[in-house]
Amino acid sequence: MREIENNRMNFLMQRRRVFTYKIMLIVFACWFVLMLAIFGFLLVRENYARKNVVGAKKELALLDVSKEKELSVVAELGKENISTAGKEDLKTILYTRPRWSKVLRELVRNLPPQVWLESVGVKSEKEGPTKLYVRGKMKSPRALTNFIVQLESGGSFRKTDLLNTEQASSEEGNYNFEFTTIPIVK
Repeated sequence: MREIENNRMNFLMQRRRVFTYKIMLIVFACWFVLMLAIFGFLLVRENYARKNVVGAKKELALLDVSKEKELSVVAELGKENISTAGKEDLKTILYTRPRWSKVLRELVRNLPPQVWLESVGVKSEKEGPTKLYVRGKMKSPRALTNFIVQLESGGSFRKTDLLNTEQASSEEGNYNFEFTTIPIVK
């Protein structure tokens, strides 16, 4: 009988990788190091942000002091030197300037998918209204034509003048454009 017992075979499947306490300790140590690194990164980032806020507050305080000095000088000189015509000119400048957020929103709202804007600037002239200078790229001249028609038909822009269109040398099928338009203040 003993002979039979010694020759027994084990048909249970042996696993190569077993989840042991050693593996659990290694996983926990890696997780702890990762969490410590994330915490350190966030701590450094918060410290950097606090330094930026402190610097911005100091700069704001200096600007406030500078503003108060300039306003006191203007108040002293303004009572005597500014005439009613000057005050009216100042009022017209402040109240008739375009609301740029609305102008840009209308510009982007009318933008077709085949047209991309590269830059938007302001051209101010001494006589005449303020003009918007727009540069960009387009897939086809037809897309730019549709864009300009939509701009002017929307009622927020008028007198759009196309300054330049040319085919981009490096990219086949793309064109560059430049135009000016006058934003309408409502």
